[in-house]
Amino acid sequence: MKKLVLLTLGVVLFFSSCRRKTGPDCCPPVEPVGSIEVHLNHLWGTDTIVRNSGKYVTANGDTVMISDIKGLISNFNLEFTDQTSFAVDDYFYYKLSNSSTNTLVLSGIPDGGYKKMGFFMGVDSTANHSDVTIYPRTSALSTYQAGGEMHWNWADGFIFTNITGNYRPANASRYKGFSFHLGMDQNLVKFSLPVPTFTISGDSRLVEINMDWKEMFESPNLINIASQEVTHSTSGDTLATRLSANMFNMVKIGSVK
Repeated sequence: MKKLVLLTLGVVLFFSSCRRKTGPDCCPPVEPVGSIEVHLNHLWGTDTIVRNSGKYVTANGDTVMISDIKGLISNFNLEFTDQTSFAVDDYFYYKLSNSSTNTLVLSGIPDGGYKKMGFFMGVDSTANHSDVTIYPRTSALSTYQAGGEMHWNWADGFIFTNITGNYRPANASRYKGFSFHLGMDQNLVKFSLPVPTFTISGDSRLVEINMDWKEMFESPNLINIASQEVTHSTSGDTLATRLSANMFNMVKIGSVK
């Protein structure tokens, strides 16, 4: 009986020590992983957007009331300080009117120092032309989430960015509606942005992404909403192309905590 107890104790001690050490004669190392919370700040210039406030003016002189902003973000790619990178294979759906959707969680992030963050505002071509019904209920692209609001039923593909509201030209007294639905492969907007260098060590970081929607109406293409109040990104639609080009100037990395 005493021998059995000693043998059992020896086995326990062997496996316990094995969990604390690594090497060819022991257990494989377990790589610690952390997470990154990405918070989207929806801004007009430096001001946080308040829906339907009617206090925002474009460079063209149009007063804008934003009803809602919806979009898809995907293909996050994190660059280490040694130039290697790590990709996050996931899709995210955000909605200005639903604050809970404006914090995206990137999980399984390897330990290391990071200096750059890339992502798509929209989805890659493969996903864009996939069958929306194949995605599980938990996916941002499913018909229960973004797929229910951000997929055209008359065309092949997802709506990458959807901004709607009302506007009043400088020389007018009444508001009229506008609706910009940006999609199609040619209007995918890709970012690769430097971030203040930060380190993951099995923990979590908060990265703020500032989205200045004022830029969408003015730089580099000045938008006169009265000339075209609606776009569905159909072939030959130059407004969709101009708005998508403006989006390259509207996104910047904020603080990292």
